[in-house]
Amino acid sequence: MNLKTFLALTGLVCAATAAAAQDAVPPELSYPGNVALSKNSNGEWEYRKFPSLMPLYYYDLDKPGTGKSQCGDTCTGARPPLQVEKDDDKPVGNWTIIQRDDGRRQWAYKGRPIYLRFHDIVGAPIGDNEEGTWHLMKP
Repeated sequence: MNLKTFLALTGLVCAATAAAAQDAVPPELSYPGNVALSKNSNGEWEYRKFPSLMPLYYYDLDKPGTGKSQCGDTCTGARPPLQVEKDDDKPVGNWTIIQRDDGRRQWAYKGRPIYLRFHDIVGAPIGDNEEGTWHLMKP
């Protein structure tokens, strides 16, 4: 086998291995395009809004699997929904899409709609356990 053939075969093996590894990513580590997985200051993994890296939250009053958000108009001023940004975005891993009452599409994780907190700052989230019903989202 000459060097050119060897390099071509090596490239094919590497491409096949990379494709197989990508397919092997467990669902709990998959996430949509406007979300990032990031370590916090304690070294724990958290999902964040990309590219701003704002923390994400879930709301205890949103029951998993109902496809409904209990955070209405007055609530979303302080807790904006994590909106689906592209028309062709599709569910991935534990992430699904719900339709809000106002027609907007929102990301949900394990059946719970996901939100940002308007007054949070990157690296110093202050909304965890707010009112006993809002919680930082972790994988």
